[in-house]
Amino acid sequence: MPNSRSWPTCLAKWLFSLSALTSTAHVTLPLSAQMERPLDTSGDWIAVFGDSASAGTLALHLSQDANGHVTGNYATTLGGVGIAAGQIDGNQLALTLAQTQAQCPGAYRGSVTFSDGAGDGSFSGNDCLGAHDNGVVSLHRKGGVAAPPASVPHDSDGNVQPYTLNYENGQAFWLSHSDSAFLAVAGNTAGDYFRLTVLVGNSSEEPVTFFPEAIQVSDQNSGKVLPYTSPEKIVQRIERRVAIASALMAFGSGLQAYSNSMVTIHTTGQLSMYDHQGDWAQGSYFGTSSVRLPLDTARLQAQNAQNNAMIAQSMNRGVAALTRSAMRSQTLGPKTYMVGKVFFPRPKVANVKALTGMDYKSYFVKVIVPVGNENFVFLFPVEVSQAMPHK
Repeated sequence: MPNSRSWPTCLAKWLFSLSALTSTAHVTLPLSAQMERPLDTSGDWIAVFGDSASAGTLALHLSQDANGHVTGNYATTLGGVGIAAGQIDGNQLALTLAQTQAQCPGAYRGSVTFSDGAGDGSFSGNDCLGAHDNGVVSLHRKGGVAAPPASVPHDSDGNVQPYTLNYENGQAFWLSHSDSAFLAVAGNTAGDYFRLTVLVGNSSEEPVTFFPEAIQVSDQNSGKVLPYTSPEKIVQRIERRVAIASALMAFGSGLQAYSNSMVTIHTTGQLSMYDHQGDWAQGSYFGTSSVRLPLDTARLQAQNAQNNAMIAQSMNRGVAALTRSAMRSQTLGPKTYMVGKVFFPRPKVANVKALTGMDYKSYFVKVIVPVGNENFVFLFPVEVSQAMPHK
């Protein structure tokens, strides 16, 4: 369930891909197998990481001895701190990070391989946000990662524009910030819906109330505004579909049972008889007949109950996941953030050749996220905006 967390402790985990270092994450840094000199990780690094729940950046200082033992410490850009310990094996570093922040303790383990002075790898673990799986991490020497621009870019309408685009596990996240707020936003279609995954943080010293229903989504292909769809409405649709599915399954089971109740009986035997003149005759006979057996209603009801229970269990899992992840209105204190998902009707798919200059069939939406007195603008899918000619 989306909630606010201490900004210094946890926000950095969400900066780039909604992935977080977790309480037992292990980071392995890949190195080039053809390096002429032994791997030396000593020095200052900048890490960009993300997993199934959050994402962020951190500064990492490492020291390495002659036996390949690695120790160090790290700090997120917003205040989270911890210690590091690991071991070099060829071009790989097995590293454990222990977050010592009292409000959000955790440990993270992973494996990263280095090549050309940079590393990429994976991790997993747990922390105050819970379990985080399928984590990915990229390390660069300090100075190798572009920093956000000093001045905040705006479009012609005065909306705050993203300052960078980051991919984690194939998912694209826009990053945007101003003096008072920070956002990481991903968008994609999911079933009948256009789904936004949003991290919004309050960078100011004053509380700010965030209203997800105030997010504006415009379908650039149809020219229509996509209305906000509340979690409650989605749950109602799920329940209606489940009721229809249960009724259809029960009807189908009844038809099958009725069809199976008709059986064919085969009979054979010997026949002997005398006619009216006293002559005797003998022979055999073979015959078939159809008979409908009584329905086993108790068995049919038990089968329907079992099917309904399976459908309800699946529905409950989906509703629980939606309830946990759905973003709702919340007042954010200074230096805190919240994470969640916001839903809209699925946008129209059309050929966007007029925009991109090439045959490309896709949805295309413009998203405006109001935070306080500012509006932050994003375009999805990002491939369309990247293909648009720059003016």
